[in-house]
Amino acid sequence: MPRLALAVLLLLAGIVCPVTAADVPLTVRVSGVSGELRSNVEAHLGILAASDRRSGGPAALTEKAIRRLHKAAGEEIEAALKPYGFYSPEISGSLVEDGKGWRASYSIDPGAETRLREVVIAIEGEGQSQPTLRARVAKTSLASGARLNHPAYETLKNSLRNDAYALGYLDSGFRRSSIRVYPDQQVADLALVLDTGPRFYFGEITVEQDILSSAFIDKFVSIRAGEPFEPRRLTNLQLALTDSPYFSQVEVTIQRDQAQDNRVPVRVATTASKSQRYETSVGYGTDTGPRGGAGVLWRRINQHGHQFRTDFRLSAIQSTLASQYKIPIGDVGAEYLDFTADAAQRSLNDVDATSYAVGSSLNQNRWGGRRRLSLALRHEVWAFGNNPNEDATLLTPGLEYSRIVADDLLFTRQGYSTKFSVSGAMEEVLSDTSFLQAKVSGRYIRPLGPNGRLLVRGEYGATMTDEFNRLPASQRFFNGGAQNVRGYGFEELSPRDDQRNLIGGRYLGTASVEVDYLVYGNIGLALFVDAGNASNSADINWKSAAGIGLRYKSPVGMFRLDFAHPFDDPDSSFAFHISFGPDLQ
Repeated sequence: MPRLALAVLLLLAGIVCPVTAADVPLTVRVSGVSGELRSNVEAHLGILAASDRRSGGPAALTEKAIRRLHKAAGEEIEAALKPYGFYSPEISGSLVEDGKGWRASYSIDPGAETRLREVVIAIEGEGQSQPTLRARVAKTSLASGARLNHPAYETLKNSLRNDAYALGYLDSGFRRSSIRVYPDQQVADLALVLDTGPRFYFGEITVEQDILSSAFIDKFVSIRAGEPFEPRRLTNLQLALTDSPYFSQVEVTIQRDQAQDNRVPVRVATTASKSQRYETSVGYGTDTGPRGGAGVLWRRINQHGHQFRTDFRLSAIQSTLASQYKIPIGDVGAEYLDFTADAAQRSLNDVDATSYAVGSSLNQNRWGGRRRLSLALRHEVWAFGNNPNEDATLLTPGLEYSRIVADDLLFTRQGYSTKFSVSGAMEEVLSDTSFLQAKVSGRYIRPLGPNGRLLVRGEYGATMTDEFNRLPASQRFFNGGAQNVRGYGFEELSPRDDQRNLIGGRYLGTASVEVDYLVYGNIGLALFVDAGNASNSADINWKSAAGIGLRYKSPVGMFRLDFAHPFDDPDSSFAFHISFGPDLQ
Protein backbone atom coordinates (compact mmCIF):
# COMPACT_ATOMS: atom_id res chain seq x y z
CA MET A 1 0.00 0.00 0.00
CA PRO A 2 2.75 2.54 0.78
CA ARG A 3 4.26 1.96 -2.68
CA LEU A 4 0.83 2.33 -4.32
CA ALA A 5 0.18 5.56 -2.40
CA LEU A 6 3.57 6.88 -3.43
CA ALA A 7 2.86 6.06 -7.05
CA VAL A 8 -0.49 7.85 -6.90
CA LEU A 9 1.17 10.93 -5.35
CA LEU A 10 3.82 10.95 -8.04
CA LEU A 11 1.16 10.67 -10.74
CA LEU A 12 -0.81 13.58 -9.25
CA ALA A 13 2.37 15.62 -8.98
CA GLY A 14 3.00 14.99 -12.65
CA ILE A 15 -0.50 16.21 -13.50
CA VAL A 16 -0.40 19.32 -11.33
CA CYS A 17 3.23 20.25 -12.02
CA PRO A 18 4.12 18.79 -15.42
CA VAL A 19 7.71 18.79 -16.56
CA THR A 20 8.12 21.21 -19.44
CA ALA A 21 10.76 22.16 -21.91
CA ALA A 22 13.03 25.09 -21.31
CA ASP A 23 11.37 28.45 -21.76
CA VAL A 24 12.90 29.52 -25.08
CA PRO A 25 11.68 32.46 -27.20
CA LEU A 26 9.01 31.93 -29.84
CA THR A 27 8.53 34.64 -32.43
CA VAL A 28 5.77 34.79 -35.03
CA ARG A 29 5.94 36.92 -38.19
CA VAL A 30 3.04 37.63 -40.57
CA SER A 31 3.56 39.35 -43.94
CA GLY A 32 1.57 40.08 -47.08
CA VAL A 33 -1.57 41.50 -45.46
CA SER A 34 -2.41 44.75 -43.69
CA GLY A 35 -5.27 46.64 -42.11
CA GLU A 36 -8.39 44.69 -41.21
CA LEU A 37 -7.06 41.55 -42.91
CA ARG A 38 -3.93 41.51 -40.79
CA SER A 39 -5.90 42.22 -37.62
CA ASN A 40 -8.25 39.33 -38.30
CA VAL A 41 -5.41 36.95 -39.19
CA GLU A 42 -3.59 37.83 -35.96
CA ALA A 43 -6.81 37.33 -33.99
CA HIS A 44 -7.27 33.82 -35.47
CA LEU A 45 -3.67 32.58 -35.23
CA GLY A 46 -3.40 30.21 -32.29
CA ILE A 47 0.38 30.11 -32.45
CA LEU A 48 0.53 33.90 -32.12
CA ALA A 49 -1.79 33.84 -29.12
CA ALA A 50 0.32 31.07 -27.55
CA SER A 51 3.53 33.04 -28.07
CA ASP A 52 1.93 36.03 -26.32
CA ARG A 53 0.87 33.86 -23.37
CA ARG A 54 4.37 32.48 -23.09
CA SER A 55 5.78 35.92 -22.39
CA GLY A 56 5.93 35.79 -18.60
CA GLY A 57 3.50 32.87 -18.67
CA PRO A 58 3.35 29.91 -16.32
CA ALA A 59 5.11 27.34 -18.53
CA ALA A 60 7.05 26.85 -21.76
CA LEU A 61 5.52 25.32 -24.89
CA THR A 62 6.82 21.94 -25.84
CA GLU A 63 8.13 21.29 -29.33
CA LYS A 64 5.13 19.06 -29.94
CA ALA A 65 2.73 21.86 -29.02
CA ILE A 66 4.52 24.37 -31.24
CA ARG A 67 4.44 22.06 -34.24
CA ARG A 68 0.77 21.33 -33.66
CA LEU A 69 -0.04 25.04 -33.57
CA HIS A 70 2.05 25.64 -36.70
CA LYS A 71 0.22 22.87 -38.54
CA ALA A 72 -3.14 24.48 -37.74
CA ALA A 73 -2.03 27.96 -38.82
CA GLY A 74 -2.88 27.49 -42.51
CA GLU A 75 -6.55 26.70 -41.86
CA GLU A 76 -6.75 29.51 -39.30
CA ILE A 77 -5.44 32.03 -41.83
CA GLU A 78 -7.90 30.81 -44.45
CA ALA A 79 -10.76 31.18 -41.95
CA ALA A 80 -9.60 34.71 -41.14
CA LEU A 81 -9.56 35.81 -44.80
CA LYS A 82 -12.93 34.40 -45.87
CA PRO A 83 -15.11 36.98 -44.06
CA TYR A 84 -13.47 39.67 -46.20
CA GLY A 85 -14.04 37.91 -49.51
CA PHE A 86 -10.76 36.06 -50.02
CA TYR A 87 -11.46 32.37 -50.56
CA SER A 88 -8.36 31.29 -52.50
CA PRO A 89 -5.28 32.52 -50.64
CA GLU A 90 -1.76 31.24 -51.11
CA ILE A 91 -0.02 30.72 -47.78
CA SER A 92 3.65 29.94 -47.32
CA GLY A 93 4.60 28.95 -43.79
CA SER A 94 7.83 27.93 -42.13
CA LEU A 95 8.89 26.87 -38.65
CA VAL A 96 12.56 26.71 -37.69
CA GLU A 97 14.50 26.23 -34.48
CA ASP A 98 17.96 27.80 -34.55
CA GLY A 99 19.19 27.01 -31.06
CA LYS A 100 18.04 30.35 -29.72
CA GLY A 101 14.35 29.76 -30.11
CA TRP A 102 11.53 29.01 -32.50
CA ARG A 103 10.66 31.26 -35.44
CA ALA A 104 7.33 30.85 -37.24
CA SER A 105 6.77 32.83 -40.45
CA TYR A 106 3.69 33.12 -42.64
CA SER A 107 3.71 34.86 -46.02
CA ILE A 108 0.18 35.43 -47.27
CA ASP A 109 -1.11 36.25 -50.73
CA PRO A 110 -4.87 36.81 -50.24
CA GLY A 111 -5.59 35.95 -53.86
CA ALA A 112 -8.48 37.19 -55.96
CA GLU A 113 -11.39 39.00 -54.33
CA THR A 114 -14.85 37.45 -54.23
CA ARG A 115 -17.26 40.00 -55.63
CA LEU A 116 -20.97 40.36 -55.00
CA ARG A 117 -23.08 39.39 -57.99
CA GLU A 118 -26.75 39.43 -57.05
CA VAL A 119 -27.64 41.64 -54.09
CA VAL A 120 -31.17 41.83 -52.71
CA ILE A 121 -31.62 44.11 -49.68
CA ALA A 122 -35.20 45.15 -48.97
CA ILE A 123 -37.65 46.23 -46.28
CA GLU A 124 -41.15 44.78 -46.39
CA GLY A 125 -44.21 45.09 -44.20
CA GLU A 126 -45.87 47.99 -42.46
CA GLY A 127 -42.57 49.75 -41.73
CA GLN A 128 -41.12 49.64 -45.23
CA SER A 129 -41.38 53.42 -45.61
CA GLN A 130 -39.71 54.25 -42.29
CA PRO A 131 -36.95 56.81 -42.99
CA THR A 132 -34.60 55.25 -40.44
CA LEU A 133 -34.73 51.84 -42.08
CA ARG A 134 -34.51 53.23 -45.61
CA ALA A 135 -31.51 55.36 -44.67
CA ARG A 136 -29.78 52.34 -43.14
CA VAL A 137 -30.16 50.39 -46.38
CA ALA A 138 -29.08 53.34 -48.50
CA LYS A 139 -25.81 53.74 -46.59
CA THR A 140 -24.62 50.15 -46.89
CA SER A 141 -21.54 49.32 -48.92
CA LEU A 142 -23.03 45.96 -49.91
CA ALA A 143 -23.80 46.36 -53.61
CA SER A 144 -23.33 44.40 -56.82
CA GLY A 145 -19.66 44.53 -57.81
CA ALA A 146 -18.40 45.27 -54.32
CA ARG A 147 -16.08 42.91 -52.46
CA LEU A 148 -17.87 40.41 -50.25
CA ASN A 149 -17.66 41.53 -46.64
CA HIS A 150 -19.24 39.29 -44.02
CA PRO A 151 -18.75 41.77 -41.12
CA ALA A 152 -20.55 44.48 -43.09
CA TYR A 153 -23.39 42.05 -43.75
CA GLU A 154 -23.71 41.13 -40.07
CA THR A 155 -23.53 44.79 -39.06
CA LEU A 156 -26.33 45.71 -41.44
CA LYS A 157 -28.42 42.76 -40.33
CA ASN A 158 -28.09 43.62 -36.64
CA SER A 159 -28.68 47.32 -37.27
CA LEU A 160 -31.89 46.69 -39.19
CA ARG A 161 -33.15 44.36 -36.49
CA ASN A 162 -32.33 46.86 -33.74
CA ASP A 163 -33.76 49.81 -35.66
CA ALA A 164 -37.03 47.99 -36.32
CA TYR A 165 -37.39 47.05 -32.65
CA ALA A 166 -36.56 50.61 -31.55
CA LEU A 167 -39.35 51.89 -33.81
CA GLY A 168 -41.92 49.56 -32.27
CA TYR A 169 -41.92 46.68 -34.75
CA LEU A 170 -41.61 44.06 -32.07
CA ASP A 171 -42.35 41.09 -34.34
CA SER A 172 -39.92 42.02 -37.10
CA GLY A 173 -37.81 39.28 -38.62
CA PHE A 174 -35.86 38.36 -41.73
CA ARG A 175 -37.79 36.61 -44.45
CA ARG A 176 -34.52 36.02 -46.29
CA SER A 177 -30.97 36.29 -44.96
CA SER A 178 -28.25 34.42 -46.80
CA ILE A 179 -24.88 34.62 -48.50
CA ARG A 180 -24.14 32.04 -51.20
CA VAL A 181 -20.49 31.88 -52.19
CA TYR A 182 -19.19 30.35 -55.44
CA PRO A 183 -15.40 30.18 -54.88
CA ASP A 184 -14.62 28.74 -58.30
CA GLN A 185 -16.37 31.72 -59.94
CA GLN A 186 -15.13 34.22 -57.31
CA VAL A 187 -18.66 35.59 -56.86
CA ALA A 188 -21.30 35.57 -54.16
CA ASP A 189 -25.04 36.25 -54.00
CA LEU A 190 -26.45 38.08 -50.99
CA ALA A 191 -30.05 38.40 -49.79
CA LEU A 192 -31.33 40.32 -46.79
CA VAL A 193 -35.08 40.97 -46.62
CA LEU A 194 -36.59 42.32 -43.41
CA ASP A 195 -40.31 41.95 -42.75
CA THR A 196 -41.17 44.53 -40.10
CA GLY A 197 -44.59 43.12 -39.30
CA PRO A 198 -47.10 45.45 -37.60
CA ARG A 199 -46.12 48.42 -35.49
CA PHE A 200 -46.92 48.30 -31.79
CA TYR A 201 -48.04 51.13 -29.53
CA PHE A 202 -47.91 51.88 -25.84
CA GLY A 203 -50.81 50.67 -23.77
CA GLU A 204 -51.42 51.67 -20.17
CA ILE A 205 -48.32 52.59 -18.13
CA THR A 206 -48.76 51.47 -14.52
CA VAL A 207 -46.32 52.70 -11.87
CA GLU A 208 -46.71 50.66 -8.71
CA GLN A 209 -46.01 52.82 -5.65
CA ASP A 210 -47.86 54.17 -2.62
CA ILE A 211 -45.68 57.03 -1.33
CA LEU A 212 -46.51 59.81 -3.80
CA SER A 213 -49.68 61.08 -5.44
CA SER A 214 -50.63 59.72 -8.84
CA ALA A 215 -50.69 63.25 -10.22
CA PHE A 216 -47.06 63.77 -9.19
CA ILE A 217 -45.89 60.40 -10.55
CA ASP A 218 -47.63 61.15 -13.85
CA LYS A 219 -45.20 64.06 -14.29
CA PHE A 220 -42.36 61.55 -14.59
CA VAL A 221 -44.27 59.60 -17.25
CA SER A 222 -44.12 61.47 -20.55
CA ILE A 223 -45.45 58.41 -22.40
CA ARG A 224 -49.12 58.36 -23.34
CA ALA A 225 -51.19 55.36 -24.37
CA GLY A 226 -51.50 55.15 -28.14
CA GLU A 227 -48.06 56.57 -28.91
CA PRO A 228 -45.66 54.41 -30.97
CA PHE A 229 -43.84 51.88 -28.82
CA GLU A 230 -40.21 53.03 -28.42
CA PRO A 231 -38.11 51.07 -25.88
CA ARG A 232 -35.72 54.00 -25.33
CA ARG A 233 -38.56 55.97 -23.76
CA LEU A 234 -39.01 53.23 -21.19
CA THR A 235 -35.29 53.37 -20.47
CA ASN A 236 -35.56 57.12 -19.95
CA LEU A 237 -38.52 56.60 -17.61
CA GLN A 238 -36.61 54.03 -15.58
CA LEU A 239 -33.57 56.32 -15.32
CA ALA A 240 -35.72 59.30 -14.31
CA LEU A 241 -37.38 57.36 -11.50
CA THR A 242 -34.12 55.75 -10.38
CA ASP A 243 -32.25 59.08 -10.36
CA SER A 244 -34.97 60.71 -8.30
CA PRO A 245 -34.58 60.61 -4.50
CA TYR A 246 -37.87 58.74 -4.06
CA PHE A 247 -37.04 55.21 -5.24
CA SER A 248 -34.13 52.90 -4.54
CA GLN A 249 -35.08 50.35 -7.19
CA VAL A 250 -37.16 50.52 -10.38
CA GLU A 251 -38.01 47.57 -12.63
CA VAL A 252 -39.81 48.00 -15.96
CA THR A 253 -41.70 45.04 -17.44
CA ILE A 254 -43.03 45.05 -21.00
CA GLN A 255 -46.19 42.91 -20.88
CA ARG A 256 -46.00 41.74 -24.48
CA ASP A 257 -48.29 38.75 -23.90
CA GLN A 258 -51.09 41.06 -22.74
CA ALA A 259 -51.07 43.29 -25.83
CA GLN A 260 -54.44 43.99 -27.41
CA ASP A 261 -54.87 45.69 -30.77
CA ASN A 262 -51.08 46.04 -30.87
CA ARG A 263 -51.10 48.09 -27.66
CA VAL A 264 -48.55 46.86 -25.13
CA PRO A 265 -49.14 47.57 -21.41
CA VAL A 266 -46.10 48.38 -19.27
CA ARG A 267 -45.70 47.66 -15.57
CA VAL A 268 -43.24 49.69 -13.48
CA ALA A 269 -42.47 48.15 -10.08
CA THR A 270 -40.74 50.39 -7.54
CA THR A 271 -39.11 50.12 -4.14
CA ALA A 272 -39.33 53.29 -2.04
CA SER A 273 -36.18 54.88 -0.65
CA LYS A 274 -35.96 55.54 3.06
CA SER A 275 -37.69 58.81 3.86
CA GLN A 276 -34.54 60.28 5.46
CA ARG A 277 -30.90 60.17 4.47
CA TYR A 278 -28.18 61.15 6.92
CA GLU A 279 -24.79 62.28 5.65
CA THR A 280 -21.40 62.87 7.22
CA SER A 281 -18.15 63.85 5.53
CA VAL A 282 -14.52 64.41 6.43
CA GLY A 283 -11.86 65.66 4.06
CA TYR A 284 -8.99 67.96 3.28
CA GLY A 285 -8.47 70.57 0.60
CA THR A 286 -5.47 72.78 -0.02
CA ASP A 287 -7.86 75.72 -0.39
CA THR A 288 -9.96 75.00 2.70
CA GLY A 289 -7.70 72.92 4.96
CA PRO A 290 -9.35 70.17 7.05
CA ARG A 291 -13.10 70.07 6.59
CA GLY A 292 -16.11 68.07 7.61
CA GLY A 293 -19.83 68.20 7.67
CA ALA A 294 -23.11 66.58 8.57
CA GLY A 295 -26.57 66.84 7.11
CA VAL A 296 -29.96 65.25 6.73
CA LEU A 297 -32.28 65.05 3.73
CA TRP A 298 -36.00 64.43 4.02
CA ARG A 299 -36.67 62.89 0.63
CA ARG A 300 -40.41 63.42 0.71
CA ILE A 301 -42.18 65.85 2.99
CA ASN A 302 -45.56 65.12 1.41
CA GLN A 303 -47.16 63.23 -1.49
CA HIS A 304 -46.22 66.05 -3.87
CA GLY A 305 -42.54 65.16 -3.67
CA HIS A 306 -41.39 68.18 -1.66
CA GLN A 307 -37.97 67.80 -0.04
CA PHE A 308 -36.13 69.47 2.80
CA ARG A 309 -32.51 69.32 3.78
CA THR A 310 -30.25 70.98 6.31
CA ASP A 311 -26.46 70.87 6.39
CA PHE A 312 -23.67 72.01 8.65
CA ARG A 313 -20.23 72.44 7.10
CA LEU A 314 -17.04 73.27 8.96
CA SER A 315 -13.55 73.95 7.64
CA ALA A 316 -10.44 75.84 8.65
CA ILE A 317 -11.72 78.96 6.87
CA GLN A 318 -15.50 78.82 7.07
CA SER A 319 -18.47 77.38 8.95
CA THR A 320 -21.93 77.26 7.38
CA LEU A 321 -25.40 76.20 8.44
CA ALA A 322 -27.80 75.99 5.49
CA SER A 323 -31.33 74.75 4.85
CA GLN A 324 -33.28 74.22 1.63
CA TYR A 325 -36.93 73.46 0.91
CA LYS A 326 -37.35 72.12 -2.63
CA ILE A 327 -40.55 71.90 -4.69
CA PRO A 328 -40.31 69.90 -7.94
CA ILE A 329 -41.97 71.62 -10.93
CA GLY A 330 -42.16 71.14 -14.70
CA ASP A 331 -39.75 68.35 -15.53
CA VAL A 332 -39.90 67.09 -11.95
CA GLY A 333 -36.75 65.00 -12.35
CA ALA A 334 -34.61 68.08 -12.96
CA GLU A 335 -36.53 71.32 -12.38
CA TYR A 336 -37.53 72.84 -9.06
CA LEU A 337 -38.36 75.92 -7.04
CA ASP A 338 -36.53 76.24 -3.75
CA PHE A 339 -36.47 78.40 -0.63
CA THR A 340 -33.22 78.69 1.28
CA ALA A 341 -31.78 80.09 4.49
CA ASP A 342 -28.16 80.10 5.62
CA ALA A 343 -25.75 81.55 8.12
CA ALA A 344 -22.00 81.61 7.50
CA GLN A 345 -18.85 82.75 9.26
CA ARG A 346 -15.67 83.11 7.20
CA SER A 347 -12.10 83.98 8.14
CA LEU A 348 -9.56 83.91 5.32
CA ASN A 349 -6.42 85.94 4.73
CA ASP A 350 -7.38 89.47 5.86
CA VAL A 351 -11.15 89.03 5.62
CA ASP A 352 -13.50 88.24 8.50
CA ALA A 353 -17.17 88.09 7.54
CA THR A 354 -20.45 86.90 8.98
CA SER A 355 -23.57 86.69 6.85
CA TYR A 356 -27.22 85.71 7.11
CA ALA A 357 -29.39 85.15 4.05
CA VAL A 358 -32.79 83.96 2.91
CA GLY A 359 -33.72 83.45 -0.68
CA SER A 360 -35.50 81.60 -3.41
CA SER A 361 -34.52 80.32 -6.85
CA LEU A 362 -36.20 78.83 -9.90
CA ASN A 363 -34.06 76.16 -11.58
CA GLN A 364 -35.10 74.99 -15.06
CA ASN A 365 -33.77 73.41 -18.24
CA ARG A 366 -33.57 76.10 -20.92
CA TRP A 367 -31.78 76.63 -24.25
CA GLY A 368 -29.89 73.35 -24.02
CA GLY A 369 -28.58 74.09 -20.54
CA ARG A 370 -29.65 75.20 -17.05
CA ARG A 371 -31.20 78.55 -16.17
CA ARG A 372 -31.42 79.80 -12.60
CA LEU A 373 -33.45 82.82 -11.54
CA SER A 374 -32.83 83.87 -7.94
CA LEU A 375 -33.69 86.46 -5.32
CA ALA A 376 -31.80 86.72 -2.04
CA LEU A 377 -31.92 89.05 0.95
CA ARG A 378 -28.53 89.07 2.66
CA HIS A 379 -27.11 90.89 5.66
CA GLU A 380 -23.35 90.80 6.02
CA VAL A 381 -20.89 92.10 8.59
CA TRP A 382 -17.24 92.19 7.53
CA ALA A 383 -13.85 93.64 8.38
CA PHE A 384 -10.49 93.80 6.61
CA GLY A 385 -7.53 93.26 8.92
CA ASN A 386 -7.75 95.45 12.00
CA ASN A 387 -10.21 97.88 10.44
CA PRO A 388 -13.57 98.36 12.15
CA ASN A 389 -16.55 96.22 11.16
CA GLU A 390 -18.78 97.31 8.34
CA ASP A 391 -22.22 95.97 7.49
CA ALA A 392 -24.66 96.05 4.61
CA THR A 393 -27.99 94.58 3.61
CA LEU A 394 -28.66 93.70 -0.04
CA LEU A 395 -31.72 92.45 -1.90
CA THR A 396 -30.10 90.75 -4.86
CA PRO A 397 -31.93 89.37 -7.89
CA GLY A 398 -29.83 87.18 -10.19
CA LEU A 399 -29.78 85.26 -13.44
CA GLU A 400 -27.43 82.37 -14.17
CA TYR A 401 -27.13 80.18 -17.26
CA SER A 402 -24.83 77.18 -17.66
CA ARG A 403 -24.35 74.51 -20.30
CA ILE A 404 -22.17 71.42 -20.59
CA VAL A 405 -21.63 69.42 -23.78
CA ALA A 406 -19.34 66.42 -23.34
CA ASP A 407 -18.69 62.91 -24.60
CA ASP A 408 -18.25 61.82 -20.98
CA LEU A 409 -19.12 64.02 -18.00
CA LEU A 410 -16.72 62.31 -15.58
CA PHE A 411 -13.70 62.02 -17.90
CA THR A 412 -14.23 64.32 -20.85
CA ARG A 413 -12.09 63.92 -23.95
CA GLN A 414 -14.15 66.17 -26.19
CA GLY A 415 -16.44 68.86 -24.85
CA TYR A 416 -16.99 72.32 -23.45
CA SER A 417 -18.86 74.17 -20.73
CA THR A 418 -20.05 77.75 -20.45
CA LYS A 419 -21.47 79.76 -17.58
CA PHE A 420 -22.84 83.28 -17.37
CA SER A 421 -24.24 85.10 -14.35
CA VAL A 422 -25.50 88.59 -13.62
CA SER A 423 -26.74 89.99 -10.31
CA GLY A 424 -27.19 93.33 -8.63
CA ALA A 425 -29.01 95.50 -6.12
CA MET A 426 -30.64 98.93 -5.98
CA GLU A 427 -30.26 101.19 -2.97
CA GLU A 428 -33.91 102.20 -3.33
CA VAL A 429 -35.08 98.58 -2.87
CA LEU A 430 -34.16 97.20 0.57
CA SER A 431 -30.42 97.62 -0.11
CA ASP A 432 -27.69 99.80 1.40
CA THR A 433 -25.90 100.29 -1.92
CA SER A 434 -26.37 99.76 -5.64
CA PHE A 435 -24.26 97.57 -7.89
CA LEU A 436 -24.37 95.42 -11.02
CA GLN A 437 -22.06 92.46 -11.44
CA ALA A 438 -21.55 90.06 -14.35
CA LYS A 439 -19.29 87.05 -14.76
CA VAL A 440 -18.66 84.70 -17.69
CA SER A 441 -16.52 81.55 -17.79
CA GLY A 442 -15.77 78.74 -20.20
CA ARG A 443 -13.86 75.48 -20.43
CA TYR A 444 -12.82 73.50 -23.49
CA ILE A 445 -11.31 70.02 -23.80
CA ARG A 446 -10.11 68.16 -26.88
CA PRO A 447 -8.15 64.93 -27.34
CA LEU A 448 -4.44 64.82 -28.12
CA GLY A 449 -3.89 61.30 -29.41
CA PRO A 450 -5.35 58.26 -27.64
CA ASN A 451 -4.12 59.14 -24.13
CA GLY A 452 -3.66 62.90 -24.09
CA ARG A 453 -5.91 65.94 -23.70
CA LEU A 454 -5.74 69.70 -24.10
CA LEU A 455 -7.67 71.63 -21.41
CA VAL A 456 -8.30 75.36 -21.76
CA ARG A 457 -10.32 77.55 -19.39
CA GLY A 458 -11.01 81.22 -18.89
CA GLU A 459 -13.07 83.50 -16.67
CA TYR A 460 -13.86 87.21 -16.57
CA GLY A 461 -15.94 89.27 -14.15
CA ALA A 462 -16.78 92.94 -13.74
CA THR A 463 -18.63 95.04 -11.16
CA MET A 464 -20.29 98.42 -11.69
CA THR A 465 -20.87 100.53 -8.57
CA ASP A 466 -20.32 104.08 -7.35
CA GLU A 467 -19.71 102.89 -3.77
CA PHE A 468 -17.30 99.99 -3.95
CA ASN A 469 -16.29 100.49 -0.31
CA ARG A 470 -19.91 99.72 0.70
CA LEU A 471 -19.88 96.40 -1.16
CA PRO A 472 -19.68 93.36 1.18
CA ALA A 473 -16.69 91.05 0.94
CA SER A 474 -18.83 88.26 -0.52
CA GLN A 475 -19.66 90.45 -3.54
CA ARG A 476 -16.04 91.28 -4.37
CA PHE A 477 -13.64 89.34 -6.58
CA PHE A 478 -10.67 87.37 -5.23
CA ASN A 479 -8.43 85.01 -7.21
CA GLY A 480 -5.90 82.24 -6.67
CA GLY A 481 -6.08 78.62 -5.61
CA ALA A 482 -6.60 75.13 -6.99
CA GLN A 483 -9.57 76.06 -9.18
CA ASN A 484 -8.22 79.39 -10.47
CA VAL A 485 -4.56 80.39 -10.57
CA ARG A 486 -2.43 77.61 -9.17
CA GLY A 487 0.86 78.55 -7.52
CA TYR A 488 -0.86 81.17 -5.36
CA GLY A 489 -2.78 80.77 -2.12
CA PHE A 490 -6.55 80.54 -2.06
CA GLU A 491 -8.00 83.99 -2.80
CA GLU A 492 -4.69 85.76 -2.12
CA LEU A 493 -4.69 87.58 -5.48
CA SER A 494 -6.52 90.81 -4.77
CA PRO A 495 -6.07 94.57 -4.45
CA ARG A 496 -4.81 95.78 -1.05
CA ASP A 497 -5.70 98.77 1.09
CA ASP A 498 -3.25 101.17 2.73
CA GLN A 499 -2.61 98.63 5.51
CA ARG A 500 -1.78 95.94 2.90
CA ASN A 501 -5.01 94.06 3.64
CA LEU A 502 -6.52 91.98 0.82
CA ILE A 503 -9.85 93.69 0.13
CA GLY A 504 -11.09 92.19 -3.15
CA GLY A 505 -11.54 93.84 -6.52
CA ARG A 506 -14.04 95.09 -9.08
CA TYR A 507 -12.67 92.92 -11.88
CA LEU A 508 -11.62 89.29 -12.23
CA GLY A 509 -9.61 87.54 -14.91
CA THR A 510 -8.37 83.95 -15.20
CA ALA A 511 -6.79 81.94 -18.03
CA SER A 512 -5.29 78.47 -18.08
CA VAL A 513 -3.81 76.02 -20.59
CA GLU A 514 -3.09 72.44 -19.58
CA VAL A 515 -2.00 69.21 -21.25
CA ASP A 516 -2.46 65.88 -19.48
CA TYR A 517 -1.48 62.37 -20.53
CA LEU A 518 -2.30 58.95 -19.09
CA VAL A 519 1.09 57.26 -18.89
CA TYR A 520 0.08 54.01 -17.16
CA GLY A 521 -3.48 52.77 -16.87
CA ASN A 522 -5.48 55.45 -15.06
CA ILE A 523 -2.38 57.31 -13.82
CA GLY A 524 -1.22 60.38 -15.71
CA LEU A 525 0.89 63.52 -15.69
CA ALA A 526 0.01 67.12 -16.55
CA LEU A 527 1.80 70.32 -17.52
CA PHE A 528 0.01 73.65 -17.09
CA VAL A 529 0.31 77.42 -17.22
CA ASP A 530 -2.15 79.62 -15.27
CA ALA A 531 -2.60 83.37 -15.16
CA GLY A 532 -5.03 85.75 -13.51
CA ASN A 533 -5.76 88.33 -10.86
CA ALA A 534 -8.45 90.41 -9.21
CA SER A 535 -8.19 94.14 -9.80
CA ASN A 536 -9.89 97.50 -9.38
CA SER A 537 -9.01 98.32 -12.96
CA ALA A 538 -10.27 96.73 -16.15
CA ASP A 539 -6.61 96.59 -17.18
CA ILE A 540 -5.83 93.55 -15.04
CA ASN A 541 -2.26 93.04 -13.87
CA TRP A 542 -1.97 89.33 -14.67
CA LYS A 543 -0.07 87.07 -12.28
CA SER A 544 1.21 83.83 -13.77
CA ALA A 545 2.43 80.41 -12.70
CA ALA A 546 3.41 77.09 -14.27
CA GLY A 547 3.75 73.59 -12.97
CA ILE A 548 3.39 69.87 -13.23
CA GLY A 549 0.62 67.66 -11.91
CA LEU A 550 -0.15 64.07 -11.05
CA ARG A 551 -3.48 62.70 -12.29
CA TYR A 552 -5.59 59.70 -11.33
CA LYS A 553 -8.69 58.82 -13.34
CA SER A 554 -11.05 57.58 -10.65
CA PRO A 555 -14.56 56.17 -11.16
CA VAL A 556 -16.09 59.43 -9.88
CA GLY A 557 -13.85 62.02 -11.55
CA MET A 558 -10.26 63.13 -11.94
CA PHE A 559 -8.04 63.40 -8.86
CA ARG A 560 -5.41 66.13 -9.27
CA LEU A 561 -2.25 66.81 -7.29
CA ASP A 562 -0.54 69.91 -8.71
CA PHE A 563 2.87 71.44 -7.99
CA ALA A 564 3.18 75.02 -9.23
CA HIS A 565 5.77 77.79 -9.27
CA PRO A 566 4.43 81.37 -9.09
CA PHE A 567 6.36 83.85 -11.25
CA ASP A 568 5.04 86.95 -9.49
CA ASP A 569 5.17 86.12 -5.79
CA PRO A 570 8.45 87.14 -4.14
CA ASP A 571 7.43 85.46 -0.88
CA SER A 572 6.86 81.98 -2.34
CA SER A 573 8.56 79.78 -4.89
CA PHE A 574 6.34 76.74 -4.69
CA ALA A 575 2.75 75.69 -3.93
CA PHE A 576 0.87 72.43 -4.18
CA HIS A 577 -2.86 71.98 -4.72
CA ILE A 578 -5.30 69.10 -4.40
CA SER A 579 -8.58 69.07 -6.33
CA PHE A 580 -11.07 66.46 -7.36
CA GLY A 581 -14.03 66.13 -9.73
CA PRO A 582 -15.13 66.48 -13.37
CA ASP A 583 -13.05 68.81 -15.55
CA LEU A 584 -15.97 70.78 -17.00
CA GLN A 585 -17.59 71.74 -13.70
